[in-house]
Amino acid sequence: MKVAKSYSDFILKHAGLKWLLALNALYVFWIAAMMPFLAASFSSADAPGPLDLSFAYSASEAFDRVAQFGAAGRHNYMVFLLTADVIYPVIYTATLSFTIAFLAKKAAIAEHLTRLLTALPVIVFMLDICENISISSLLWSFPAKIVPLAWAASIFTSLKWTGVATAMFITLTLLALAIFKAMRK
Repeated sequence: MKVAKSYSDFILKHAGLKWLLALNALYVFWIAAMMPFLAASFSSADAPGPLDLSFAYSASEAFDRVAQFGAAGRHNYMVFLLTADVIYPVIYTATLSFTIAFLAKKAAIAEHLTRLLTALPVIVFMLDICENISISSLLWSFPAKIVPLAWAASIFTSLKWTGVATAMFITLTLLALAIFKAMRK
């Protein structure tokens, strides 16, 4: 709990426009420049899309897609999941946490509620890392078909995307509240 409190203390203390702009610029750079470049290392015209961009998949679909990557594609996808796709969640977690804290301040949301709201991106981060480990394990263990592992990967993927959608809904709600508050002044 002490780490969580330190994290939320840092976020609440520094959730200003400078941090918000810097993190959003880093996020846009990572999405626009780095991710396509890095993803090209494991994707090709005949390769399936990455599992982690789906909302859900069955165990048999996971095994089929893993097989379609080929040996080099599986290796590169696994390296991607354990390197670049660990950096990306750190970036979006910080960006979402700072954005939520900034907008909550502007909307005059109580601090205890703001602390809870800024924890959601951290939960999404943990789900994303569990998803990356699960999918990497599927790639590494190929051609073995470990059904519980495939289902776990799909569950982590679905929970991650549900958390992302919830965080985006919260962010948009806070933006609307902040605008409404500013208009009432």
